[in-house]
Amino acid sequence: MKVKVEDLETGLTLYEDVLGLSGYPIIPKNTVLTNEHIEILKAFSIPSVDIKSDERKKSSIKTESQSAASSIRMQDSEINTSKPTKVFDLYMKGVASYEREFKKWQSGLGIDINAMRKIILPLIKTIEFHKDKLIEILDYATKEKYLYHHAVAVGMISSAIAQKMKLGNGTFIQVALAGLLADCGMAKINVSLINKPEKLIYSQYNDIKQHVIHSYNMVRNINLLRPETKLSILQHHERLDGSGYPLGEKGKRIHLLSQIVGIVDLFHAMVSERVYKKKQPLFKVLEMIHHDFFGQFDIQVVNTLLSVFAHLSIGTKIKLMDQRTATVLFVNNNEKTRPIIKIEGTNEVIDMAVKRDLWIDKVL
Repeated sequence: MKVKVEDLETGLTLYEDVLGLSGYPIIPKNTVLTNEHIEILKAFSIPSVDIKSDERKKSSIKTESQSAASSIRMQDSEINTSKPTKVFDLYMKGVASYEREFKKWQSGLGIDINAMRKIILPLIKTIEFHKDKLIEILDYATKEKYLYHHAVAVGMISSAIAQKMKLGNGTFIQVALAGLLADCGMAKINVSLINKPEKLIYSQYNDIKQHVIHSYNMVRNINLLRPETKLSILQHHERLDGSGYPLGEKGKRIHLLSQIVGIVDLFHAMVSERVYKKKQPLFKVLEMIHHDFFGQFDIQVVNTLLSVFAHLSIGTKIKLMDQRTATVLFVNNNEKTRPIIKIEGTNEVIDMAVKRDLWIDKVL
């Protein structure tokens, strides 16, 4: 039977998998719902789910004396390979927690930095061993909850780039917090502007641009954040060529951490569905950042982003935007998103650096 998510209670059992936009199970069938599961469903904007009937529910619900942890362990053994990954569980829990904190900021409360650390630290620790999951999280964001997904994703990806650049353990934790908190100042912006489905007029866009000032003011007295972390929150919309905001800084006056958070903020926004803009294909976005935004970001940061998300090697199977599949034959380091490929089922070899109207959709 169908039950609205807002009416769910702990102890109810799912009759069917709950699927996200990517077709990946948010929560698998036969799961006995806990408060965390219900929060995840709300964070993913799921309107209703299939719940087992009373007779079947009785055989699935654990007794009140069993702990939630025991219940979850039993569920894990029941669902086997269909269970969500640890990264997915942590990510969705982090999004729900960030949303709760954001609403506190909207009501006037300050930032609980310990709550922020609890959100991001387990994620960046886990992603050290599952960097392939970074591509998967790009599919999880919904336009209704974009702001919350964006914060968590920017924190995770910024940390991954810092790790790849070997900036040190303390630094990649700090840049993760900077990414997570870069848009905290949006809590001080009129809600109607944040969720406006039409393109903003000039004055409204200027109001939105003030979020970086609000963000900096919200974090500047937090002792657990380094000065460069706070600076990167203020500067994450600055660009090397001076075209950014709020101060129009350029060149070496923009900190490296600001560059990392800034490029990830732009990247995730472009690959995500938002209320006023459609998402764009991953490899197209990477190529746009590499070419169209040349001169705005540090080239080392750009190349590291490409190495994290466009990791192609000889023999990699890919799917093109025209739905054909192909195998990578050669990768030019100067054109990481445009390898030489062989179309499957044919002898056709294509140099994508020459055929510019062809795009990679995904790695298989």
